[in-house]
This record gives sequence, structure tokens and C-alpha cells, in this order.
Amino acid sequence: MDYQAPPTPALTQIESSLTPPTNSERTMQNSINLSLEESSQRVLLLSIIRQFYGILMAFPGATLDQSEFIMHVPDKSESRDYFNSVRLQSKQRRIIDELSNMEKDYPEHMESLELAKSYVEQGTNREDVLSIVESVWRSCKV
Repeated sequence: MDYQAPPTPALTQIESSLTPPTNSERTMQNSINLSLEESSQRVLLLSIIRQFYGILMAFPGATLDQSEFIMHVPDKSESRDYFNSVRLQSKQRRIIDELSNMEKDYPEHMESLELAKSYVEQGTNREDVLSIVESVWRSCKV
């Protein structure tokens, strides 16, 4: 069979090399008392954000525009872009859902979280999105 299975949804080696951790990710101190579950959720959200922007950078053929989303089984020439578009849109929805949940938990940060959601919808401003998320977490020290 000529068809190759698509790579796993985790970051590929190319994506990882294109999306190094930000300075704020490297220096973020876990100085507040978090439950293991909350700490895991935070790490997961940062990871998903990095994967999302990594896919955007590594695969320019992938699209966020759902009107261009291919609703049929792609032929061989389309399969890579199709697969990466699916990955991209899935991660985008997940990030937006997580940011919406954060709005409920931290209503005083609704404006900045809305801004972060708009950046994710556009696929722009990776550093700003990470910065907003981390500043919301830092502001609610226990």
C-alpha cells in the first residue's frame, strides 16, 4: 500500500525545533501551592499552545479557515495538508475551550483572556498568548 500513516499528533522533530520554549516558560517559578491535577492542567495547556503554533510554523499548507476545510477523503497530494489542518483546528478548539474555562475561573481577567482567544483564532502572537495565560496564573497565588 502506498499510503503512509500520518505522524502522531505530538510535536514532530521539525515542529519542536521551530518552537523553542519561551523565556517565560523557562523561568516560570512554581511558587504557589498547586494540586497535582491543576499543575498538570497548566503544563498541558502550555504544551497544546506550543504544539498549535509549531504546526502553524512548520506546515504553512495547513489551514485554520474551516470554510476551506476539506470535507472529503483527500487524495495523496492533499493528505498532508488535510491531516495538519485537522490537527491545527483540533488544537485551536482545545485552547479556546481552555481559555473559556479560565474566564469562568478568573473573571477579573476576562478582557486579557478574550484577547488571547482572538490571537489563537487568528493564529498569531504566540508569545502574547503564553504571557497572558502565565500572568493570569501568577495573579492568583494561594
